[in-house]
Amino acid sequence: MPKPLPDFGNIHFDGTLRPSQEAACKEIIPQLENGETRLYVVAPPGSGKTVLGLYVWADLVKKPALVLSPNSAIQAQWAARTSLFNLDGKDEYISTDPKKPGLLTSLTYQAVTAPGKGGEDIEEKALLLGLRN
Repeated sequence: MPKPLPDFGNIHFDGTLRPSQEAACKEIIPQLENGETRLYVVAPPGSGKTVLGLYVWADLVKKPALVLSPNSAIQAQWAARTSLFNLDGKDEYISTDPKKPGLLTSLTYQAVTAPGKGGEDIEEKALLLGLRN
């Protein structure tokens, strides 16, 4: 059984959003206020989708999140970009390990679908940590 996660605390973005990211937030915020739990952002490579996603996680949603990526480079990018955020002393709760979910857990699709790779109980862990409704 995974250890309980700490309170989300004062995790927040320390930078400045790009104008396109601010525009996206103007669309995202009303959706969140209306109870939407699934958001889809489509933008070209290099446009700041990762930072936008982390901003939504840290400054708007403020709950544990699971990010699924198609490959390990993108998986690592999500964890690395948290360096742009004030993690309120909770750096150790940024995880890329399916066996140790954190406040932000970044995994590859393969990590949760490949038999014997540690993802067999991911739904149970997600429910325990409040990552699923």
